[in-house]
Amino acid sequence: MQQVFFPIAPVTICPGTTQYNYADIDLSAWIPVGATGAILYVRNTNAGVRQWSVRTNGSTDNLAADASGSCHACGIIGVDAARKIEFYNVGVAPRWEMLLMGYTMAGAEFFTNGVLISGGLGAGVWTPIDLSALV
Repeated sequence: MQQVFFPIAPVTICPGTTQYNYADIDLSAWIPVGATGAILYVRNTNAGVRQWSVRTNGSTDNLAADASGSCHACGIIGVDAARKIEFYNVGVAPRWEMLLMGYTMAGAEFFTNGVLISGGLGAGVWTPIDLSALV
């Protein structure tokens, strides 16, 4: 089986004192040509509630969300052919820090825009969701 996920030594790609508003983040210095996604670790370095979001470059999603101080998240986002993503970091003094932890290659594919999954979802219960129509 071909390897799809590639870890790297963590790289700070957005320091906690820089403000962005869906600005391009160029990852081409750390991930190779042909990469399909970026594996990220994001954390709020301040006690305040801050908005943030990350999306594939060229996406029209606007899914910024509030998160409280010391909050952190991990995820994978698709990159464009130039190996760019977009990061949204807003507030009077934004403190979100983002680290690149790895990348994906062929075998991992991403939607440019998110797909709303709804219907029959309930709080606190496991719900089977058929995603076969999306691929």
